[in-house]
Amino acid sequence: MSGIPPDLHQQIRTILLDCGPFDDNSQIRDLFTDARISPWRFSLPSRDNIIARVEAFIAFLAGKHRADDGQNALVLLLRVLSERLDEGTDCPHRLTAVADNLAATLEGTRQTTTTPTPRHASTDSFTNYENGLRRLEDAIENDPNAQQEINPFGQRLRENINRSRRYGDTTDRRADRAEIIDNLNTIARAITKKSFDEWCHSP
Repeated sequence: MSGIPPDLHQQIRTILLDCGPFDDNSQIRDLFTDARISPWRFSLPSRDNIIARVEAFIAFLAGKHRADDGQNALVLLLRVLSERLDEGTDCPHRLTAVADNLAATLEGTRQTTTTPTPRHASTDSFTNYENGLRRLEDAIENDPNAQQEINPFGQRLRENINRSRRYGDTTDRRADRAEIIDNLNTIARAITKKSFDEWCHSP
């Protein structure tokens, strides 16, 4: 399964059956008009029933990556789908969470939220973000509700930084990072009375 652990594969399968437009092949093709996943629009697998269709898509996309920035196709599908669904359901949150989990697993750099930034790590333009995220996570370590709000964005920010360091920063990555930080600012201010930017520049 291209490095996807069985339990994570089951989570992806379940959420795509619950939330994905997999009732017929034409609905899926419409989803792939999004520029992030359009490179695979004309090579999608076709199956006769929804369960086989979902399994085929997981198998097909798990090993595919964009040529420009290396992002995984299955992760991108989960993100695109999360943005298209009604916020009145729990599907967007579930899709985002499993996309973050899958991205971290495939990247091989998944960290626990309590792992500090190594003291010997070189300083670059992203170090303040990492330090601010560590300080914020330390501040909410005894608040599970706050962790549930902040951790998905923290995982996305770490993934964004890892890719920017490995492959170079891009316009898309900068835009994604700005959106993540904006969400972290809003949530952190509501929970801690300090924005994420303030945590980044705290002593």
